[in-house]
Amino acid sequence: MEKNKTARFPNPLHRHLVKIDNGVYVSANDPNAYEKMLRYGDRTSPETHYMLGKKYEELGDKPKALHHYREAARTSSSPYYGRAYEGIRRLTRPAVVQAVPAVSVSAAARVGRKPATAAVRGGRGALWVGIAASLLLLALLAAEAVLSSVKPAATVGKRVTYEASVRPFFVYLPYDANDAKVAETMRSKAAEAARDGRDGVRLYGLWTADASLYDKVVPLDAVPDGETKKRGAFVLAEYDPSVDKAVRIRFFPQEGGTAKAPGEGAFTRPALSPAGRTSYALPPSGD
Repeated sequence: MEKNKTARFPNPLHRHLVKIDNGVYVSANDPNAYEKMLRYGDRTSPETHYMLGKKYEELGDKPKALHHYREAARTSSSPYYGRAYEGIRRLTRPAVVQAVPAVSVSAAARVGRKPATAAVRGGRGALWVGIAASLLLLALLAAEAVLSSVKPAATVGKRVTYEASVRPFFVYLPYDANDAKVAETMRSKAAEAARDGRDGVRLYGLWTADASLYDKVVPLDAVPDGETKKRGAFVLAEYDPSVDKAVRIRFFPQEGGTAKAPGEGAFTRPALSPAGRTSYALPPSGD
């Protein structure tokens, strides 16, 4: 009877609670709900970090907002990745300050006019200069607003705007290289391909038996059927120095744990079990 009663009449308090973990709930109306989610739940949650960054940005706490936006941007597969990156750009954009020139009335006083007349004329001049400066400032602000509204029109959505700055490449690796050697090669090649920190890069590692291709980096769009061949990559390196100074490296097991048919200029080998692969976060060369 108790089981049927519980199933038939659920606790009405659960409508206002968000489950964080087993036996841990937080009220959806709690102003510190996201802080508690981060403390008692997943501390790497991109959504939680993004919402905290947005909250601190509205409160004017720029350091905390930047910290949480950068934490949210660590996971490239998250739907909050592009929003967090835009938050970082918005907070790091330099502010524009327009100075208003001072007006001197000493020239009017030297003409020999009466003090009252000189003061009145000086006040009128200062008024006109102030109006001109205000109009100039308004024109600058309007121009900045127009430019900001025109920039997104070249792409579709903020996510696409950022993805266009991440360039994909293939890296051909010796078939007999171990994981440590592969990770070091991917780290150094990612740092080289980033154009001195101006662009983000994504490197797909392919096995090869052709010694002339060892450690060679080729743009993905320069390889025939590049989008198809990247599915056979066994390792991925991601590096965006504007968001994170570490090179993120992930090894992928092959589907079914068996080797695939060799591709043109590169081929795959049998993958290790998921427990035999490791994810790396290495600093770029020279750090």
